Amino acid sequence: MQSYQIENLIKSCKEHALYNIPNEEKDLLCYKKIKNEILIVMKKLQDILSNEKREHIYDVNNATYRANKLYVIKIFNIFTKKRYDKVVNVTQVYFDTPPIFTIYKKNTIVYANDFNHDLSKTYSSGIHYYKSIETTLYFHSKSLFDKGILKGFYIYYLSNGLIVDKLCCMY
Repeated sequence: MQSYQIENLIKSCKEHALYNIPNEEKDLLCYKKIKNEILIVMKKLQDILSNEKREHIYDVNNATYRANKLYVIKIFNIFTKKRYDKVVNVTQVYFDTPPIFTIYKKNTIVYANDFNHDLSKTYSSGIHYYKSIETTLYFHSKSLFDKGILKGFYIYYLSNGLIVDKLCCMY
């Protein structure tokens, strides 16, 4: 399998994600990675409920957030840049509960299947996202570094955006 330098992957994903996005909309963008290789570029709507204003955020650009709904702009594979019109994310919170299917479809609003209105909670129901592509790509990617698919510095963030660990992986 081909390996990728994380820094180069971040740069190419940024170029691909931000291509044809008007400058005035870039601050409204947010990102989600699913299946360890699909990047979903979304836009925050004016009437969303989100926990971006919660207390104890260390770094607003690297913290984890969740919302009740977001507008899907682009969906693509982070390695090949293949575009998708629709992807399905399957989440199973507990082993004894049924899986939750969320459909992300380009140019439509995706709604959370369930949303916890206690906005102080990070790890709760809602559509989870990040404000930066870098943090999104590092999210749950340790296995890609361990397999040698990604090389470079692996950064582990807490949900408040604080960097906890930075490892050099050059297998």
